[in-house]
Amino acid sequence: MSIKKANEFHNQLDQSQQKFIQDKTINATYSIRKWLSFLSKAVAYDTYADKALKSLATRNVLLIISLIISIIATFFLIFIFPFPIILGVLLYFNVKTQKKFKGRDMNNYLRTFYFPVLDVLKDKAGEDAKLAASLNFNDPRKGVAVKSKQSGRNLSAYEATYILTKVILKDQSTLEFIIGDLLKDFNWTKRSASGKTKYKSKSKVAHLCIIKLSVSKTKYSVQTDRLPNHIGLEDKGDVLVLKNKIKIKKEGKGRVLPPKALFDGLQELYAFLLDSGGNPIHGKSPGVADSELDEAALFATVWSGTYFDDYDYDSFDYEDSSYHFSDNDSESIFDS
Repeated sequence: MSIKKANEFHNQLDQSQQKFIQDKTINATYSIRKWLSFLSKAVAYDTYADKALKSLATRNVLLIISLIISIIATFFLIFIFPFPIILGVLLYFNVKTQKKFKGRDMNNYLRTFYFPVLDVLKDKAGEDAKLAASLNFNDPRKGVAVKSKQSGRNLSAYEATYILTKVILKDQSTLEFIIGDLLKDFNWTKRSASGKTKYKSKSKVAHLCIIKLSVSKTKYSVQTDRLPNHIGLEDKGDVLVLKNKIKIKKEGKGRVLPPKALFDGLQELYAFLLDSGGNPIHGKSPGVADSELDEAALFATVWSGTYFDDYDYDSFDYEDSSYHFSDNDSESIFDS
């Protein structure tokens, strides 16, 4: 059922959506509303496709077992000869279908990272805000590996840049971020005390997140005496540029940087800002009256506080999207 549903959903997609699912890359500037509408279809399809792949994998196992049993049974003339041929044909088409779905499989960064992030940015920048993005949701392990030896172990390393994004927030600050991974697969042999050779493997990943926040000097200043070493600051005339670099190391395959890491990094930058009156933004309540807290600072407190600690990024309903395309979404306000 999941296989049929995935195929039906794919056939209902327009040409541009099918191309994105096939290529898994896009470089464009749209409103956040249009990005959500466009990507929600890919997210929904990917959800169906993942279920289909699990179903196909189970079928493959059952067909292989049945094929082996039928060949043995045929050898002893228990079954008629064509039965293994039928199973072999079914297995061939099942593997062919599985290969097709694997070719369309999107990296989990789309579904578990970028789509939830866009849903938050819709509130923080406005759904009509223009967002420039260069996205690549291909499997980095299908690319060319850099092979070497490390401590006697074979190492295959892969670098991936999944997301480059730029958007102007409601306080007119410009947010840019880059998300990528450095993947390392190790394999080696080890001889046990009994003389047996054991094959071992291990995978590691370093999640990389670079955040750049450009703020106007007319709205903000920076508490330079409190800046830690990992926070960069650059003065560009009327604009202050803060940079935060995040690196998180994990073990295992299939790991994805959680959205909270990006928001925590952005909150850290806002925590060092002062409002136009020279007062710290961090710790102020968003409920303070406008007479006590200007509009820019009112917005900034949302980022500098801890309002995303309990955010349930997995609660979104990806299958039923209420977003719609609008006219003039191809217009770009960003420099190339």
